[in-house]
Amino acid sequence: MTETAYYSRRTVNILVVGIIGFVVLKLMFNAGVAVWRILFPPPPLPPNVAFGVLPFPNMAPAVQSSASAQASYSLETIGGGLPKFPVSVKVYSLPQRVVSFGDYDKMIIAAKTLGFLTLPQRVQNKGNIWLFGDGTNPFRHLEYDATTGNFHLYYDFAYDKDLFVRRNFSTKEKIISEAKSYMSSAGLAVDEFEGGDQVLSFFKFEVDHLTPTETFADADMVTVGFRRPNIIQEKNSYPVISADLKQNLVSISFTGNPNKVKRVIEVRYYYSRLDIENFATYPAISSLAAYEVLKNGGAFVTSLSGAQDQNRQISIRKVYMAYLDPFPHQGFIQPVAVFSDEKGFMAYVPVVSENWLRKSNL
Repeated sequence: MTETAYYSRRTVNILVVGIIGFVVLKLMFNAGVAVWRILFPPPPLPPNVAFGVLPFPNMAPAVQSSASAQASYSLETIGGGLPKFPVSVKVYSLPQRVVSFGDYDKMIIAAKTLGFLTLPQRVQNKGNIWLFGDGTNPFRHLEYDATTGNFHLYYDFAYDKDLFVRRNFSTKEKIISEAKSYMSSAGLAVDEFEGGDQVLSFFKFEVDHLTPTETFADADMVTVGFRRPNIIQEKNSYPVISADLKQNLVSISFTGNPNKVKRVIEVRYYYSRLDIENFATYPAISSLAAYEVLKNGGAFVTSLSGAQDQNRQISIRKVYMAYLDPFPHQGFIQPVAVFSDEKGFMAYVPVVSENWLRKSNL
């Protein structure tokens, strides 16, 4: 028995030492592999360009600068340089919403929810677009796409002298809450925007038009723009932006008028659900190449307050990559390089290599 116990204990000790040795060697091997991958990372997979040649991203109402533009640019970012863009970028599917059978009847019901009770007239040469008038207020109009369910509600504010007589705004938080309640009561699908930001823009009425203002207290109209959540890719987070800095593709504009009909004077609802799981990869240009496009007059420029003056020096203080929500709608959402002076000037340059972009979307 003594001899048996001796050999049993010895066998157990050998097994324990063997297991410990195996664990140590395994840890050392994993650490070695990790260090090797850091020092010699595997080359990235080549872009699969699965969607084929892409349409050039729609950027209305941004305008393309020309080669003869006299503006000059200087780079004055915090670090003094440009960020590093990935060598290949993801392009996501953005399928157009299509209303099913009975789209006309569904449009009539939706219009009634928005306060338009009269029958519409079809807009000539614009597909399945219909125009509603308000029988109780001749200044209110609704342009509705019966195919997609998208629409534009607007008010001829220049002809209503009593529209901006009061500034009945409380707090920014309450205005955002009011915008969300309006969207919900109108039955508009905006669940995708729940994780995104709501952006406020302020406007002051002057004679017959609205001009941007930075002061909330002076605002005659406040626009709440709904943004999609940032697109997360590994450790990077990319915002989704609109070419129109004054309002997003989904937005609501309020006046301070206590009259319910005159309170909401514009609603833009151009919505398509982003299919984040359906994407392809494409070769990308560098941030330096995008900056050269800007300097050579090939960027698309948008501004909050006339900042795209082509006869002055523009200091670029912020450069980043974002995804542009296209307008008019396209089947894809693509990345752009964004250049900003943080004073109102912004310019966009497509990041997908021009070899994979059609020069015309026709």
